[in-house]
Amino acid sequence: MVALFHSANEHVMYSERTHKLALGQSSPQEVERIYVQTTDNIYTFKVTRQGGLKQTRFYQIKNVGAIILSKDNENDFTLFFFSSIDLHLRSNNRRELLDLLTLRFFSFNRNKTLKIYSVSTSDLIKYKINNEQQQKIRGNYDLPPEETRLLDQEIKGEDEYNQEQQQAEANVNEMHPFE
Repeated sequence: MVALFHSANEHVMYSERTHKLALGQSSPQEVERIYVQTTDNIYTFKVTRQGGLKQTRFYQIKNVGAIILSKDNENDFTLFFFSSIDLHLRSNNRRELLDLLTLRFFSFNRNKTLKIYSVSTSDLIKYKINNEQQQKIRGNYDLPPEETRLLDQEIKGEDEYNQEQQQAEANVNEMHPFE
């Protein structure tokens, strides 16, 4: 598996047998995958008939656009990417996996907030379908509404934090203009 990494300097930070939701069939099916998160990247592998491993997906952690959680269970989530296919997984350790992913994302993107949304499982599948590659090529993205964000689980990027601070100061100055 390590031989398939994009850099010899990557170290495995998290690994788990997961299930990926495959939507191409008439009804969604789960297929087993091995999720591996290194210091820089996310890989998914499938076990071949010969018992070997074949890489099925590769993502850079810094390019995660959002995390969409299922509020109906503690396992399902989608990693949204603006420029590649989204990754819909079912993990028995979702919280641990996503906490580590969020911290690594923030180490690459101090100015950006990694938005985390919580929606029903049926909406989770809808967003996965609505964000197919052809839509993304056209610049069309379908993300959940802002009111479904889990602000208490996000690490604010500096840009969003500074914007909120400026808005708060403006509100105070509006309420007390002569102080």
